[in-house]
Amino acid sequence: MTALDLEGAFRAHYSGMHAFCARMVRDGAVADDLVQGVFVRIWMRRDDLTDDALSRAYLYRSVRNAALGWLRKRTPSSIDEGVRTPESLIERMDPEADFSERRLRATVATAVDGLPDRCREAFLLVRERGLSYREAGEVLGVSPKTIDAHMVRAMTALRDAVRGPRVGRADRMSEGA
Repeated sequence: MTALDLEGAFRAHYSGMHAFCARMVRDGAVADDLVQGVFVRIWMRRDDLTDDALSRAYLYRSVRNAALGWLRKRTPSSIDEGVRTPESLIERMDPEADFSERRLRATVATAVDGLPDRCREAFLLVRERGLSYREAGEVLGVSPKTIDAHMVRAMTALRDAVRGPRVGRADRMSEGA
């Protein structure tokens, strides 16, 4: 792989890769860094890689993985940072409410961490990044129906973590007998 090959791939695919990545991370500057990082890593490993590393599929998969890695590293506090209103500051003064909120956040974070990898990725893309099922499906390379199935599984796991497992009709009947 030569510098000209890499430059040609960069010129041909950079804008599309950037748009794809920016949809995932919702930040153009971060997308710039991630896409450039993909090309830098390819250049650094050019002796170990084949020319297939410059194919459209490989490049987009690489930027997708970089974006998902970046999303995973973000902490919940960095996601919901924002301006605090006086009302929210007053609510924070209630130690019991603050404790309950922290406990709930910890429970949800633990439940999300316990999800299977693909299910967790789908959940984070849809709920935290605001992607549609179709967009999340494009990112993960699956159909929107698969994203829907992942979301049902994730929401069930979160509900069970917060409220406890669902009791089915047969379980309720045996409890009453």
